[in-house]
Amino acid sequence: MINILAFFWDVDGTLIFSAEPMYRDCCQAAKKFGLRTPSFEEFLAVWARPWPELLNALWPGVDIEAFNEQFEEGPPKAIPGARKTLLRLGKQGCFQAVISNRERESLTVRMTQAGMPLDIFSYVQAVDDFAFAKPDSRVFNRALSLAAKKGISRSRVVYVGDTLSDLMAAQGAGIMFIAVLTGGATKEQFVTAGLGEVFILNSVKDLPDFLTEKKK
Repeated sequence: MINILAFFWDVDGTLIFSAEPMYRDCCQAAKKFGLRTPSFEEFLAVWARPWPELLNALWPGVDIEAFNEQFEEGPPKAIPGARKTLLRLGKQGCFQAVISNRERESLTVRMTQAGMPLDIFSYVQAVDDFAFAKPDSRVFNRALSLAAKKGISRSRVVYVGDTLSDLMAAQGAGIMFIAVLTGGATKEQFVTAGLGEVFILNSVKDLPDFLTEKKK
């Protein structure tokens, strides 16, 4: 039986569609500078990194400030069923936190545009709010401390994400991980990394059914 009391959430690829739209937007900006067009597979390989690291991995030495001036990110779309799942868990009294490698200003705008304002969550942590970023497991320290103050042990916490970086961070922190296949990694990649297939869902909309089955 699994009785989860706290849900930590990744955002990009987990709650909102991001990988393919951002790849297209990055390529459009790169063309303006005469930079090469990376493959989508190359993009996914660095997808989970903080923005400056992502850009430097794809285009070493790129002028990030100049790139940002040319980069236009289109409005995001929520993963179907994501908002409903969040609200359902909130009504059940679950502690919910966002742990994202996206910068706070961008995170706030994107989530609001997708119809999931950040006030849904008990705690929100963007990459510029903390000294650590995924896959460093210390990224969860503050959220785990807040959960503990509510009497929620680490064994009752789950992180939901879409990349191997998310999985590595959760494993390092000793918390449960649930993967969704709406973002940066495939089922095969998660299994190869040691995640049991039962913890791999097609989408966040499948989470309520997963939790119901596990409580039987």
